[in-house]
Amino acid sequence: MSDSYPEARRFFDRHILQTMAERGGSFGHTETFFPIRTFTNEWLPKEMARGLLRDLAQRGYCQFRCGLFTEDGEVAGAGYGITNVGLAYYRELMPAPDN
Repeated sequence: MSDSYPEARRFFDRHILQTMAERGGSFGHTETFFPIRTFTNEWLPKEMARGLLRDLAQRGYCQFRCGLFTEDGEVAGAGYGITNVGLAYYRELMPAPDN
């Protein structure tokens, strides 16, 4: 396998986990879930984001939930949220701050 595959995987893992960790919501980091469109942008289309999220879920770094509701009690559909294991992995992926 190419040396670039692990680097690319860490890059995408960090993008997705950073989005979840830094947006965290009022429910707390591990109780806030995001729709797939939260992770998409000009270089990460919906189909690719879905695959990456499923991979992260299989590895235990995030989880998928259906039947979500907003803070106002409105139906919000389904989404992905970070786990405690995912938060720890995210911290590993982040560069150490320069002091």
